[in-house]
Amino acid sequence: MAGISGVNFFFAREGLKALREQEKPMRKYVFAFVLVSLAASAFCTAQAKPGSPATGPGRGGDAKRPMTFEDMMKMKRLGETAVSPDGKWLAYSVTTVDLAANSTQSLAYVEAQERRATMRNHTATHLLHAALRQVLGPHVKQAGSVVEPPRLRFDFTHYAALDRGEVQEIERIVNEQIRENTPVTTDILPIEQALATGAMALFGEKYGDQVRVVSIPGFSKELCGGTHVSRAGDIGVFKVVSEGSISAGVRRIEAVTGEEGVARFQRSSDAVSRLAQMLRVAEPELVEQIERTLTENKSLTRELEQTKNRLAQASAHDLESHAIPVNGANVLAARVDGMDRVQLRALADALRNKWKSAAIILGAADGDSVSIIAAVTPDLTGKLQAGKLVSMVAQAVGGKGGGRPDLAEGGGKNAAALDGALKAAREFVEKAL
Repeated sequence: MAGISGVNFFFAREGLKALREQEKPMRKYVFAFVLVSLAASAFCTAQAKPGSPATGPGRGGDAKRPMTFEDMMKMKRLGETAVSPDGKWLAYSVTTVDLAANSTQSLAYVEAQERRATMRNHTATHLLHAALRQVLGPHVKQAGSVVEPPRLRFDFTHYAALDRGEVQEIERIVNEQIRENTPVTTDILPIEQALATGAMALFGEKYGDQVRVVSIPGFSKELCGGTHVSRAGDIGVFKVVSEGSISAGVRRIEAVTGEEGVARFQRSSDAVSRLAQMLRVAEPELVEQIERTLTENKSLTRELEQTKNRLAQASAHDLESHAIPVNGANVLAARVDGMDRVQLRALADALRNKWKSAAIILGAADGDSVSIIAAVTPDLTGKLQAGKLVSMVAQAVGGKGGGRPDLAEGGGKNAAALDGALKAAREFVEKAL
């Protein structure tokens, strides 16, 4: 949707004459003037040898397009848009000037499927812009766009995230316009006349005296130099893929059209079908079944945690006999495999609450993975720090840890070293007390 500064189809004869007079080392180059139909809007200038690759710059938001120059000495017709026999390539006329002698003819190719996909996405951005203004309000203005064969990206001014209903309404309006199959028209007008017709111009964009107006009559009208479909129905389908914030007051929508849009619907439909089969319900009942399953899972998870805590607390009684009294404090360094961090924390809390003065270090192995927790009663934190105890054990088992003076956690990846690490930590505590 960026504008073009006038429509210029011309050869600068004096410039070409000057080019012919260049020194011999320059004569091996070819200066190509690519003349492209306005409807296709592939305005390109390239400098290359015949047969070498070049890239068209793209217009009006279109992404760059790969091109190839091929010798056209045997070309019978020049100046027409053509399609290759296999339908894969669109051809646009090119005149190349040999700086040394005579003119030759070459052809610039644009891959047909990519070209048509870009056209669909560009016209869709115009429809999207108009739909956004209908749904959100006239304050919406374009703040940037990217049009590529696989997708389109449209940035716009708005103060809040779009809810699901707004996105669906925007999709509905755009697809309604696609079904209407309105012809897409282009006009070259003086800038003042174009603006007087209500055509939208980009803020800050520099326009020439003559501008190109792209219209979907009755719905959208913008100044634009990009490539577009002939009718809105050529877009096929429009689907929003994502919507989000990119900066304060600016939102971004990404969407797909045509074949990409159909593929998106097919993938979504396939996912819904597979989920329905997995949960053994009809597709209309899928959301309700997933909600019930998630609720049940949350309840079961809560019950499991409660059971783990009860088992951990019950294990506290068995561990009491392993505690060593040191100057009135209970010191415990024990390995309790099979417990996760939640259980270790519950067990440490149960022992710490039962013993008025204690230093507790617990370790649990699950394969090579090690979980560690240390708890120190408030009366001992002046002599011992739970974080230091955990760090000592964690380093010995190839890991790290830390936390508060009274409670700390850590982990490691060398379960074979856990027994020795716990023994060393207990000896350290005994000396500290």
